[in-house]
Amino acid sequence: MLYSISVYATTFAISIFGLSRYQKNMDRKNMENIHIRGERRLENLFWIVLILLPPVLIAAFRASNVGTDYLSYQRIFNAIKRYSLKEYMQYKGTITFNIEYGYWCICRIVYRLGGSFIWANFISEFLIIFFMWRGLVWFHKKYDINMALGMYLFYMIQYGYGLNGIRFSIGAAICFYALRFLLEKKPLLYILVCLFALLFHNIIFIALLFYAVNIFNNKTMKKPALTVIVIAFFLIIIELDELLKLISRFTFLERYFNNYGINESAAYGWGIWLFVIPMFIPLIIFWRKARKKSEKIQILFILTLLYIPFRFLGYYNQWISRPLRLAELYLCAAVPCLIAAVDSNKNKKLLKLYYIGFSLVWYLFNYVILNASKTYPFAWISLGGGN
Repeated sequence: MLYSISVYATTFAISIFGLSRYQKNMDRKNMENIHIRGERRLENLFWIVLILLPPVLIAAFRASNVGTDYLSYQRIFNAIKRYSLKEYMQYKGTITFNIEYGYWCICRIVYRLGGSFIWANFISEFLIIFFMWRGLVWFHKKYDINMALGMYLFYMIQYGYGLNGIRFSIGAAICFYALRFLLEKKPLLYILVCLFALLFHNIIFIALLFYAVNIFNNKTMKKPALTVIVIAFFLIIIELDELLKLISRFTFLERYFNNYGINESAAYGWGIWLFVIPMFIPLIIFWRKARKKSEKIQILFILTLLYIPFRFLGYYNQWISRPLRLAELYLCAAVPCLIAAVDSNKNKKLLKLYYIGFSLVWYLFNYVILNASKTYPFAWISLGGGN
């Protein structure tokens, strides 16, 4: 187990270190002449390699027992890689697992280049880390956030899940990048990027609805919107079973309800609050201070709070809990934005230490002790076993 922890810790540390150095170069850029900027480009390329390569390598070259869905995705790769686009459009949904076109494209490219499933994993993880990095870069430029902290939160909360829910994680990372267009109120670009993400997983259609949260920046519509949400909340609780059955009738969602049936006897306990309370209380406490810096930040905070209803609904149907992963990704930007918005340096340091400590405890509890996503013990593919 110590070996496995050291592999993940070293990987995360190298990537975060590379991102911190890349951020320092970004901050120096405006103060340097053109000649020095040219030299920085080569240095930045080195830091980018450090950011992207380590997490991609362990995702690609892990043994088949690392991750719950490794063998399932291997079967998917072998099933769909030989189909041309015309053939795939003809047979999709019958003998090809009904996998979305984005992941088919990855498998097809790898097959045509003579690669194996390892390289499909390589490309998939690269897309996840790349879009997370580019999203954090925009937030740093706009809100002066600590990108290294954002990536650290991603590794602690989401990376392990991404080794299993590969298609959804690619789409979610693309949606994280799309946040810039939501916050800048560029609906066309936001929709186009989300539609691109939809090529990797059908559930991403939910992200298209998130654009509606911009209504909270409209003073006239804010109160009516809150009223509608409160009413909808109680109606959903009262008629939840019927609502889930209605949703399950949509053709493109039907297979998810077949795999993850409606649990009409679901019971939820205090476990839901073990993550919610420690993670979200500081956001709520410092909400007003963050709003003074930018009204747009409150939109980001609202998006992260969607974690709570999705987690609640997940007790009734496991599939519906997937969108809470989007809210977890939004936390990777919301927390650094919150810290950047706080005026007191003391509070900044305390919040930073708090979130570093809490997310580490969450990682150890969730991924190491409970072994969620079965990412422990880690082993390289050439070793074949766990250490």
